[in-house]
Amino acid sequence: MRTVSKYGRRVLEVGAIILAIGYLATGVLLVSGPRITPLLVIPTLILQSVGGGLVITPALNTVLSRVKPESAGVASGVLSTAQQVGGALGVAAIGAVFFSSFHPAEVGRVAAAGHAFAVASFGVLVFAVIAGIVVFLLPKRPATQA
Repeated sequence: MRTVSKYGRRVLEVGAIILAIGYLATGVLLVSGPRITPLLVIPTLILQSVGGGLVITPALNTVLSRVKPESAGVASGVLSTAQQVGGALGVAAIGAVFFSSFHPAEVGRVAAAGHAFAVASFGVLVFAVIAGIVVFLLPKRPATQA
């Protein structure tokens, strides 16, 4: 976390941008027409992973840094629970988007999977952009403990 202590909120901002670019790149790649191969998709997934890594843990630490020490245990538990519930709901929602867009009888399994993956990627992109906007609205200076 030395990077976060050195660069602060900028890490979250860069991570949010990389994350959104990863989802956008995945969606665009999949609708652009080339046959889906791991060598084409993996670099976009790496972008998503790097962006997520630069956002998720530093964001949790940013939230917890604003909590009074005597409330840190409760706040950490609530935050962890919210993260788990949000993750489960997110997987369910994006899974629903994927499977509602997956029509293998019409175009074949591979093409249908590529289309559904693209639609799901664009759906997650919307949430990544919203999260990025929230990151850019965070206070510029870290909270000081009273």
